[in-house]
Parts: sequence; structure tokens; C-alpha cells
Amino acid sequence: MARSLVHQKIVFLWGLLSVLVQIASSSSLQADGTRVMQLTDENFEYLTQSASGQTTGKWFVSFSAVECGHCAKLRPIWDDLAQEISEHHSDSGVIVGTVNIRENPRLAHRFGIEAMPTLILFAEQGMYEYEPSLPRLVSDFVAFTLGGYKASESGGKKKSVPTHGGLLKFVEDIRRLVYDVSFLKDLLADFEEIIMLRKNAGAVIFVAGTIFGIFISSLTRLTL
Repeated sequence: MARSLVHQKIVFLWGLLSVLVQIASSSSLQADGTRVMQLTDENFEYLTQSASGQTTGKWFVSFSAVECGHCAKLRPIWDDLAQEISEHHSDSGVIVGTVNIRENPRLAHRFGIEAMPTLILFAEQGMYEYEPSLPRLVSDFVAFTLGGYKASESGGKKKSVPTHGGLLKFVEDIRRLVYDVSFLKDLLADFEEIIMLRKNAGAVIFVAGTIFGIFISSLTRLTL
């Protein structure tokens, strides 16, 4: 009887985990009223797939902050851009997004954001920065996203998308699956903070957890 109960608990836990992953992976893109996608440390890679093929489309992203005056001036233009692309260039595959770098410091660090706003188009498995000296009108942004990013006068320099390595990459991969499951998201955030602040400690915790998991799995098989 005891062995049967243990087996039932294991099946239940695995089933619950599978359901949570399916819920997270099946969530659809949701834009706010302005049609500009709000991107965060948790959902950025899941939605944009910037470092893993960019199969969700081309993303034109504004990295900004609330206290930035230039960002405030750009905000209504950015909203109009999202509406223009949605209504008149929906077949372009371009999605307009924004990142508040104060609330999402990991993205700011990952992409080396120093000036605001920084405008980056993620396309063709790379990234193109919109030069600060260029005009910032809706028509200019549309031309840039529809092919102008390749022209030399617009910068025309394709850069590789920076990725996290090692354990941070492992955490990022998991986050893409479970970013909207709150308790798993918080657990991953805590683990990532340990890795970033105390890399050696994070590695030890990860290895110890893996060994412990293998031990428990083996013990369970012996008791069944």
C-alpha cells in the first residue's frame, strides 16, 4: 500500500508539472491598448526568441525609462508606429515592443544599454540599432523596419544577439517555458540572482541539487 501511494504521488507531481509547462508554452502574445508589447526580463526571450531563431517575427524594441525626457517625447510616436504597422503592414511580421530598463536591469545589462532611448530591430537572427542621429518620425521607422535597416545610411551593421552562457543560459531556457507561472518565475529569479552575485555558490548549489535529484530518483525506484 505504501509503495502504491508513493507511486501515485510521483505520477501526480509529474502530471502537475506537465500541465504547468503546457499552460506556459501555449500562452499567446498579448499587447496592451497601444499595441506596443511590454517586454520584461521574464518574457523577452520567450516572446522575441531573439537568440534562438526569431521565429515569432521581427521585433523593433525601444529600451527606455520613465524619467527620460527623450523617451517621453518618443512614446506617442512609438504608439503610432505600432498602430501603423498593425493596420497597414501586418504582413511584414514586425512587432513593436518596449523595455523599461529600470524595471528590467538584466535586459539593460545584456544589451549594453547606456543611452536612452536605444532603438533596436531584431531581425534575420541578428540586431540592428537605429542610429540616434536619424529622424524619429513614424514614416522613418516604418521604412527602417521594412528593409531600410540594411542600408548604410541607417547604420546597416548587423550585430550578433548577446546570449547568457552557462547556468544563466540554462535558467533563460527554462524561463521561456514557465515565465507566466508565478511561483516558478520567482524561484528562477532567485536562482539567477545567486548565479549572478555568487557564481561559484550557484554552481555548487546546482550540482548538489542535481546529485540529490538523481539520488532521490534512484531511491524511489528501489522502494517501488
